[in-house]
Amino acid sequence: MDLRRSFPEPFDADADEARPGYRLMDSHTGSIQFESLDSKDLGEQLAFVESWFAKANDSPGWVAVATDASVRPEHTWQAVSAARIWYGGAFRRKARRAAGRVTAPDAELYAIRLGVGLALAAPNVKNIVLFTDHLPSAEAAFDPSPHSGQEHSLDVCKNVREWLRGDPERSITFVKVLSSLEWDFHHRVHCYASDPSLKVAIGRRPHTTIGWLRKHHTSACIDEWTRLFATPEYTGRHFLKLTDKSKVAQPSYLAGGTWCSVFDEPVEFSWFCCGVLDHAPTGDFRRRFKFPGPYDCRCENGGNQTRDHIIHRCPRYQREIDDIVLDLTTVPGLAEFCRKNPSVFSFGDSPSGD
Repeated sequence: MDLRRSFPEPFDADADEARPGYRLMDSHTGSIQFESLDSKDLGEQLAFVESWFAKANDSPGWVAVATDASVRPEHTWQAVSAARIWYGGAFRRKARRAAGRVTAPDAELYAIRLGVGLALAAPNVKNIVLFTDHLPSAEAAFDPSPHSGQEHSLDVCKNVREWLRGDPERSITFVKVLSSLEWDFHHRVHCYASDPSLKVAIGRRPHTTIGWLRKHHTSACIDEWTRLFATPEYTGRHFLKLTDKSKVAQPSYLAGGTWCSVFDEPVEFSWFCCGVLDHAPTGDFRRRFKFPGPYDCRCENGGNQTRDHIIHRCPRYQREIDDIVLDLTTVPGLAEFCRKNPSVFSFGDSPSGD
């Protein structure tokens, strides 16, 4: 993909809103709040959002806003961002826009921009309560530095700053809503954004964010990595294919990766790698590369010391934890095997013991 043709998102590396000491979160910290409830109980979550909505509904000059976005799984349609506002005891306005070729956080950020714009246009607004299911996008709305969707953040910062200057008692609060709650006020804007009848084609030059480009190229790299991983020319013919949830474990960069994430100690991981790559100083390795012997295992069964012999048959190693037999075909299982047997695949564990 030619980045020059597919990267029309503007950036401002020297925006006024980003000047040190002038940032909105520096000058109006107490007027901008982010609220969430650390509980998985849906009853508690419902009571939490209902209390905030009741406060906005019952207080003069308060506006309740709900925002959401929908990113189509098909690559031929643009994402959609939407917002609805409620004040004076009734629903007032709603808006939705095609967001372009963006990630879900980018689309949520645009929805927040729409919601804030609708709220500020309401008469005599003193306090705003905005309900969103993606609080990180709400926090990004007040980050004026260059990032994916920066133009939305700059617009929010500029407009909210002018509004807050008008009255020191004004405030804006962002409240986290769980999507699984399907709370009516927020669920309506969710349905509005994900309405299948609204489909806007990508077109030849859609608005594209750096977040989407990063995700697109990362996905392409992962696909190529997975393809290469299936070929012995790439992994090597002795690479030990382990399983994850009954499938061959695939390479990944997420959460520390497929193999690294199960280890805390570098030494343990190094011997694990030696075993997986079959580059441990085993008798079989020494024979293959024509190193001097001995080649047989020092256990009572004897025979050529292969990786398979070490993992599955050699009686010198523990393969149980609290009477539970380890599944040595999985990444976690083999990792635990290495922890239970600290010398495995090491030079001290070779047939010669050196």
